[in-house]
Amino acid sequence: MGWDKELFSAFERSCSRGRGEGPPASAMERVGKKYQWIGLHEFLAHLSDNMHWIDRGYSDLEDRAYYGPWQLSRRDIDPTNWLRKSGEYRTYHNEQTTWWQPYRFPIDQLQELEDQKSYLWDRENLPDFSQLLTARKSAKDQEWYVAKGFWSQKQGKSEENKKAPRLDCWFRINSVIVSESDFNKVKRKTSKESLIDPHTVSIPKISDGFLGEYPWHPVYDQLSNWQDVDSDFHGLIPAKHIVPVSEYFWERGNFDHSIDETLSIYLPAKELVNELGMERVPNEFGNWGVGEDIVFTDPSVEEYGPKYALMQTDALNEWMAKNNLKILWLIGGEKQLFASDLGSSEFFGRLVYSGVYWLENDRPVGNLHFRKEE
Repeated sequence: MGWDKELFSAFERSCSRGRGEGPPASAMERVGKKYQWIGLHEFLAHLSDNMHWIDRGYSDLEDRAYYGPWQLSRRDIDPTNWLRKSGEYRTYHNEQTTWWQPYRFPIDQLQELEDQKSYLWDRENLPDFSQLLTARKSAKDQEWYVAKGFWSQKQGKSEENKKAPRLDCWFRINSVIVSESDFNKVKRKTSKESLIDPHTVSIPKISDGFLGEYPWHPVYDQLSNWQDVDSDFHGLIPAKHIVPVSEYFWERGNFDHSIDETLSIYLPAKELVNELGMERVPNEFGNWGVGEDIVFTDPSVEEYGPKYALMQTDALNEWMAKNNLKILWLIGGEKQLFASDLGSSEFFGRLVYSGVYWLENDRPVGNLHFRKEE
C-alpha cells in the first residue's frame, strides 16, 4: 500500500511513537499504524462485499443481514458533529444554576450537625417542581417544558474540619407521554413507586449513528421511542408510552482524538421529529426547529450548565391534543448526610422522595411522597 522502511522508519523512531492514548503528545501514531488502520478497514470492506453476514441471534435487533459498519462499531469519527466538548462538561463540577435550572439546595451555610440533620429530614424544604418543570430565558421569551434533566449538589468541605459530615442532594426529572385513556391508570401506579432509579424511564441511546443522520438514516430504522409494557425495564409504567427524548452519545477514548470529552446531547424523539416536521438548526447541535421557530433544545450544548431536554410548550401541547395524549413527569431525588474519610465513613441517613406531576390548565401540578432511611 506504499509503506516503505526507507521512507518512514527514521521518522517513526524520532517523531511518532505514540499509540493514540493519553495526552496530546502521544496522539501521533506511527505512519505504519495508519497504514494498518487502512488495511483493516479495506479488509472489512472486502468481507462485507463478498461474504454472507450470519445472524448473531440478538432478540432486540434486526441482525439478519449486513447493513453497514455501525454493526461492527467501526464508525470512529462523526463528521457531522465538530463539537469537542459540551457546556455541561465544562461546568460539571461548578454546580452552576442557569435559566433552565435555577434551583439550589439551601445547604451551603449549614455547618452544624444538628442543622444538617434538621434539613435532612425536612419534607417541606424541597424544590417546587410545579415551577421547575417549565422554564423561560426571560419574561418575554417562549416557555419550555422540561422533558428530561438531572441536578446534583454537594455541600462544600469545611476548611476547619475536613472530616465533618456533608449533605448531598439531587433530583432527576423524567417524562413520559401516554394516551388519554391510560392516563389515570399510569398516574395511580407510578404515584406509589420509588422513582429514583436512573433507569426508571428508558431513553434510547444513540452511539453508532451520526448526529447529522438523525433520524432519517437506516441506522435509525429500528429506533422507536414508543415503549410497550413488556419492554419497560422495571415495569413501572403499566401502559404503552412514548419517551419524548433520545440521547446522542459519542464516547471519548478512541484513537482518532476527534473529541476532548465524551459527548452526550439530548435529541427530540424520532416520532416528534417526523410528525412535527422538525429539522436540526444548521451548525447548532442542540437546537431543532419547525420553520423559523426552535421547538426543542438542549441548551447545555452551547451554554454552561446541566444537560436538559426542553420542548416548546405550545408545540408539545398541540401535538398531544391532536393525538389524544397526555404527559406525566416522574420525579425522583434524595437528600443524604454522611461523613467520609480515608478508611472510614459515617452515614447519618437519607430522605428519598418521588412524585408524579401532570398538566392542569396547561400548568404542572402534583405531589411528592417520601421514604426515610435512618
